[in-house]
Amino acid sequence: MTEDFPYTHNEAHDSFVGFQAEAVHDSTINIVPPDASPQKKYEVGVRCLEEGLPGRARELIWEAITHNHDGP
Repeated sequence: MTEDFPYTHNEAHDSFVGFQAEAVHDSTINIVPPDASPQKKYEVGVRCLEEGLPGRARELIWEAITHNHDGP
């Protein structure tokens, strides 16, 4: 006998999907929408740095700076 495996199909047209999962346990999810302000990118970058994600932090902070974010 052959079991059919469940199949899931998702489509997102003209939208932003920040996160999709079956289960998440004890995790911090930092989502930056494509149209986020430089200030928001900087804030999330600092959070990533605090959480031990220096590569992602560098990417977001650099993007914020290059889009004229000028603040502490």
